[in-house]
Amino acid sequence: VATPKALRVGLITDGGFASNYVADLVDWISRQSEVELTAEIVQKVWFLENGQILKKVLFSIRRRGALRTFRRLIFRLTSLIDQVLTKKISPKDWAFLTNQVEVNAKRRIEVCPKFSPSGFVFEYLDDDLKRIKELDCNVLIRCGSGILKGGILEVTEFGVISLHHGDNTKFRGGPPGFWEVLFRESQTGFIVQKLTDTLDGGVVVARGSVGTKPLFTWNCSYVIQQSSFAICKVLSQIAKNRELPSPLHQDELGPIYKLPSTFNSFRYISSTSLLLFRKVLQRLMNSSPTWRVFIFESNWMEIDKTRGTEIPNPKGCFSADPFLISSEIGEFLFVEEFSYAQKKAHIAVYDVSTSTPKRLGVALNENFHVSFPYVFKYKNDFYMCPETIASRQVRLYKAINFPLDWELHSILLDDVCAADPLILFNDGKFWLLANVDPKCSGDSHSMLSIFYSDNLQSNLWLQSESNPVLFDASCARNGGLVCTNEFKVRFGQVQGFNLYGERLRAFKIVKINEVEYEEVEVPLPKPSIGSTYLGMHHLSSIGGKTVIDIFK
Repeated sequence: VATPKALRVGLITDGGFASNYVADLVDWISRQSEVELTAEIVQKVWFLENGQILKKVLFSIRRRGALRTFRRLIFRLTSLIDQVLTKKISPKDWAFLTNQVEVNAKRRIEVCPKFSPSGFVFEYLDDDLKRIKELDCNVLIRCGSGILKGGILEVTEFGVISLHHGDNTKFRGGPPGFWEVLFRESQTGFIVQKLTDTLDGGVVVARGSVGTKPLFTWNCSYVIQQSSFAICKVLSQIAKNRELPSPLHQDELGPIYKLPSTFNSFRYISSTSLLLFRKVLQRLMNSSPTWRVFIFESNWMEIDKTRGTEIPNPKGCFSADPFLISSEIGEFLFVEEFSYAQKKAHIAVYDVSTSTPKRLGVALNENFHVSFPYVFKYKNDFYMCPETIASRQVRLYKAINFPLDWELHSILLDDVCAADPLILFNDGKFWLLANVDPKCSGDSHSMLSIFYSDNLQSNLWLQSESNPVLFDASCARNGGLVCTNEFKVRFGQVQGFNLYGERLRAFKIVKINEVEYEEVEVPLPKPSIGSTYLGMHHLSSIGGKTVIDIFK
């Protein structure tokens, strides 16, 4: 139940049932006490309604020309083919696009905006603006069609907020998710903006990115799903502070993209067909790339100066997520070993005290997938905080007989989808950095969240007020941690086009507290392994040894 001081939100829709992220937004608002859904403002424009196909085609030809109408039909055919592929490859993401919900606002009014000759720009009449003002909303969210201009942008206290599915420094306009796939962009961005009269050039109050999927329907669904969390966070900030979040630095605006040409539609179909053919061929020939671990006799800042040596994968497995740790009895390497037969991973350990690594055996094996074996020493004990997202927990294990015998010590976070957890000690507190997927939708690449506690073994970890502290698929996913007396460096993964873990970036942590997190990028040399590789997503280093995993 909303409080008397709740932020009053109005949604601008095209009527009927709201789909995809609007359904998520309505569901989120219904569970908040500081935000309420006050009104739905339905735009009544005949060409937004179902039916009247012939009339719509004639309108398009008259207003937009025969050539553009033909382009639209070709792109529509391209979209239908793409939707079939998406439904086959990722039915969950396809289902999201068809998810619908009734808005059920306290009040509902209908307005009839004037539209431009092209049918793209909507401007509201004075009488409708007066009715909207009487709804007494604090903020409006654009959830419908049309480029909004004129008085509607200033009719409420905080204006009109819009979620644009694209990085406006690269791709303004639409269709969402298409151009990033066509141009093989590593990430697909989004912004939350307060609208102005400039197309996708409003006041940006939040931005982020996700890794680009290989099909544009899939990519569109993916970025819409993940970015919906950002607009919820913005509404929470407005409700709490009674002001818009501070504007973000805005680079030069990118070009405006419109309906793809016939050439680009065919170009998309041909490039996508070739990509799918290559993947099928790799499977048939059993030549798909796999993850491998390499070890260097150098520190991480000099991995370009010594040649890396591959640690052979055990039969029927691949190795990844390597972590090094030193003890009184030697130096050890912990890795994820994924079993193709079991379709899950366990944690194995190697003795790397000599020039020839020796596999000692399995250190941790659960009845679910475990990976990312972050091992550290606290006081006189060794602990492991691996990724246990399959159990929807962040678990802490303690060594009973290091390095092979471990037992579950405590549950740090429960009922959470958190990948690749790292723990560090700073200013008298323990800090847990993890890639949390708030919706447990399968995206652990885009958001970095922070939790803190005074006690390592506590099951009560508080979360930062700024979570997620990063929403960026080019660096948010953890890829390792190096801590010395002088610095703490977090390695972040760059998600590539249709590739998990394209490369790594290094970031020195300069501030971490309950409300702030700040890191600055530092150089990371390219490793010398003597051959080309497709990806790298993890690094660990102690003293004069460094390990990385390579996708080749």
